[in-house]
Amino acid sequence: MERLLRFAKNSYAYVLGCTVTVLLVLLVAISPRGVLFTNQSFDPLRSMAPRSEAVIIGIDDESLKRLGAWPLERIHFANLVEKLSAVGVRSVVFDILFLEPRPYDTELKESFVKSTAPIILASKIDGEYLESYLTASTTNVFSALANVHPDMDGKVRSYAPSSDLRGGCIPTLSQVAFDISTFKKAGTTCEGQEGMFRYPTNVPMYSLVDVLDGKISSDSLKGKTVFVGVST
Repeated sequence: MERLLRFAKNSYAYVLGCTVTVLLVLLVAISPRGVLFTNQSFDPLRSMAPRSEAVIIGIDDESLKRLGAWPLERIHFANLVEKLSAVGVRSVVFDILFLEPRPYDTELKESFVKSTAPIILASKIDGEYLESYLTASTTNVFSALANVHPDMDGKVRSYAPSSDLRGGCIPTLSQVAFDISTFKKAGTTCEGQEGMFRYPTNVPMYSLVDVLDGKISSDSLKGKTVFVGVST
């Protein structure tokens, strides 16, 4: 009888210890740092080879050194759109906010109108919806939401195809770019649920000033979805 009681007591202690351990692991796993650790652990599995359809034109230190301090004069973006349209890119995605009038807006609007490639301009939600005032330049220009929600380490691992605002559907920048690159009507995807995505690595990136100087071959840009943004 005494042996049975000892066995029962030891079994109870073992089960209790396992239960406490499991609960502690679960609590750590669902904590912000636990989620971050899990995400970083699985990052190699989520990574993928870069899609050949996309390239990045970065506004890097050399571009700022050559073209001037940020924000750049918009004549440079007008020249960029003209060059990209001439080589036959699939679309031009500006991950840059054009929220207020500035010099050379006339030239930038004219480049949008003449462009053979669709132009996608970033908007954002910051208490209210802030849209680029250049969106109405032509029917070839689209507005899309640039808001993202990075994890604690600053890396974005999830996105929603769209966001609801006052009962309306605002598509995200990446979703509109994807719709256009796959020949769908831009902005037709209206889903608010966030989902994880595989993180492409080593996406081809070219300096803005190199593109403007004609140092990047047409073959490197032709047919591509081109993302333009700050890369410093």
